Amino acid sequence: MTPVDQEFPHDPDNGVAGDCYRACIASLLDVPTADVPHFLHDFPSAEEADRRVADFLRPLGLALVTFHYHGEGQTPIFPEGVHYILHGKSPRFSGKQADGSVTVHCVIATEGLKVVHDPHPTRHGILGAFEDPDTGDKWWAVSMLVRATGGTAEQLPVWRQCPSCERDNRVHRQSCVGCGLELRDPPPSKRYETKREAA
Repeated sequence: MTPVDQEFPHDPDNGVAGDCYRACIASLLDVPTADVPHFLHDFPSAEEADRRVADFLRPLGLALVTFHYHGEGQTPIFPEGVHYILHGKSPRFSGKQADGSVTVHCVIATEGLKVVHDPHPTRHGILGAFEDPDTGDKWWAVSMLVRATGGTAEQLPVWRQCPSCERDNRVHRQSCVGCGLELRDPPPSKRYETKREAA
């Protein structure tokens, strides 16, 4: 996991959708934020956002699996050293929106609820868990990168190094994110798999 920051802080009054989710996915993939689409740029439905994320990850042989985590009392399921996206209430929009929903913020966490990276420039993390207004039950949403069914090692993200500035680039990039040099397909001996696991 390589921490990267979001490019657009959430500002719905001015038509700007925050891209913390995008930055968290980029962090898990060890790529710059610009290498990942801003899936929520036009305030899509949850279903449409999930489809966009799935379409982006599928060629990489990956998928994002999201589930609820209730914290205390729930059997720990996180292997040591595994990073994931933790969704909770935004500390900058603590009140409910007009439709009764809350504004979500995403951070990178590990080993339960230990936050290790907040892509927002304030670094305030998340305000807390979501809460069911009827039952009072609280939960966080957790998203983990997993290898997609049918994925192969050849589909997993692969790096290539820029011969000019030595910046690591995803193999699908046509130009270096560091210096802009045009990148040509290197011979197989020059390719190497990610130094870190995607999760």
